Amino acid sequence: MNQITEFLISYGGLFLFVIGFAEQNGLPLPGAPWLLAAGALSANGKFSLLAAIGWTAAGSLAADALWFFLGHRGKARVFRAFPYLQSVRVRLSRATLAKNVLHGMRMLTVSKFLPVGNGVISMHAGALEVSRLRFLLADVFASVVYASVYASLGFAFHNQLEQVV
Repeated sequence: MNQITEFLISYGGLFLFVIGFAEQNGLPLPGAPWLLAAGALSANGKFSLLAAIGWTAAGSLAADALWFFLGHRGKARVFRAFPYLQSVRVRLSRATLAKNVLHGMRMLTVSKFLPVGNGVISMHAGALEVSRLRFLLADVFASVVYASVYASLGFAFHNQLEQVV
């Protein structure tokens, strides 16, 4: 067993939380390789797949909630930095609720898989006064989908990952 495997088994939950938090804040720490490794370890019974998904989703949710509340509290600054949001705000007030929710869910879910921009999406949601409950429910869904995709890929292809390592 190599040192990376031992480290992930020993400190996996906390480490995946920190990686999820840092990645969603835009820091250049890729979470996908660590989730793949955690998924591969869970296929061998050395780590819990649900714990890997849960800890990563919790870290991601914490980062997004931070950006959401910063956007909500400093919406005047956000509108100065992103002037196009004023027109978006007017259009959102006219849009139907269902269309608004579906579009926001897609944007939030897609942004999880992009290397940067997730904090901006969360900050925009806060500045546009999206309901806190709606944002948190959408973000929990998106975070769990993000973590599940990579951990499940690691679980499914654990033999190939072990050969690479």
